[in-house]
Amino acid sequence: MARKQRLICAFIMMLALISLMPVLEGEQSANDWADKGDLYYSNGSYEQALQSYNRSLELDPSRASIWNNKGVVLHVMARFEEALKCYNRSLEIDSNYGQAWTNKGNALTELERFEDALGCYNRSLEIRPSNSDTWKDKGVALAALGRNEKALECYNMSLVIDPDNKDAWGNKGLVLKAMGKNEEAKEAFSKAGEDCLICAAD
Repeated sequence: MARKQRLICAFIMMLALISLMPVLEGEQSANDWADKGDLYYSNGSYEQALQSYNRSLELDPSRASIWNNKGVVLHVMARFEEALKCYNRSLEIDSNYGQAWTNKGNALTELERFEDALGCYNRSLEIRPSNSDTWKDKGVALAALGRNEKALECYNMSLVIDPDNKDAWGNKGLVLKAMGKNEEAKEAFSKAGEDCLICAAD
């Protein structure tokens, strides 16, 4: 009899929890939704990540990091104009957000607005002068404008900071090849590694 009563109590508790699920769902905080967005993004579930960041921003639109993260998802989805708007919102909230400046530069590079991108990279580097990826990204924009010597300087700076930055090695190889320095280019490509997509494309 006691066992039967325990089973009935457990069943009632389960029903109570089920009935509370919509309430609990509605009580999730902006942080909860942001964490969900991060998890979805890391799993490659970009639509779900976007929806989660949107819910987070509905609850708290003042979070620069969430606007930035939403922009990153849109960027990965090749929705560059929308990503740019998110980075701008992020920077309106926090003008010293170095990663958002870099990400904005990357979106502008994708849109072939290279001079504007350089302004963003420069601002980011004022805030975070030791960021290897931003130096590399600045080099990409300079190379696209045909400023190979300046691009090479950026790639070298990137590699001083992080000698294992394979993208920097690959891009350095491309610009060296464009400058006719084939042996140096081969050396750079070898340091980029076999999985370097830039080298494979070349």
